[in-house]
Amino acid sequence: MKISLRKKKLATGRISLYLEYYNGYSIDENGKTIHDRAFEYLKLYLHGNPITANEKNENKQTLNLAENILTLKKAELIKGKFNIEDNQKGKNVAFRLLQKNSGGAI
Repeated sequence: MKISLRKKKLATGRISLYLEYYNGYSIDENGKTIHDRAFEYLKLYLHGNPITANEKNENKQTLNLAENILTLKKAELIKGKFNIEDNQKGKNVAFRLLQKNSGGAI
């Protein structure tokens, strides 16, 4: 499986960001190639033609956020593919809950 960040220009002029999960392809009985894809729309949008510095900065931050989401999704894929368990994450959350419930006395 391959995960990639894609862009689609909308009728409003803005650009929608989404993830494409490519699972390969198959060939049907007529010899036609059928691609197996799934999409996850992030509900993140870029300005089509940023003019002001503020719009350019928003685009930069939004694209950075989308790339971070892509990185997390790829890490989840690798973690599931190789059966890697993340025990540290659970301990960290449990420790914070314990600390919160004890009033920070830990």
